[in-house]
Amino acid sequence: MHVDVFDPTALASALERLSPSYHGVATVALDHTRVRAAIDDLVARGVHVVTLVSDAPSSRRAHYVGVDNPAAGRTAASLMGRFLGGRKGKVGVIVGSMSLRDHAERHFGFYQVLSGEYPDLVALRRARGATTANRIGR
Repeated sequence: MHVDVFDPTALASALERLSPSYHGVATVALDHTRVRAAIDDLVARGVHVVTLVSDAPSSRRAHYVGVDNPAAGRTAASLMGRFLGGRKGKVGVIVGSMSLRDHAERHFGFYQVLSGEYPDLVALRRARGATTANRIGR
């Protein structure tokens, strides 16, 4: 099933409508109150839920499968700082959606290292992917 994971109502509704015949579900989870409740309801029905890529850690899901997102953000900032070789300047940050936990965690890790280890690089206010692409294309 394909569902817009950026829309908490659509994702929660899809989880709520799942057939009772399912024994397990894997989903990219939006960490949102309604989505967590839908996951918890599935677990209460005996369905094993695994979150992929983006987690809802306070839900009753069985497991999270994905990378350590803060570490991925820190790695990106470290590489950028090294590749820029001591230069000063501004760094643009593009994210898909801060409502997805994986995006927010990578963003956090990136800023953590950039501000702590590369003070001559200033991160600009984050921009959302589609909006930024439209501005760049103009």
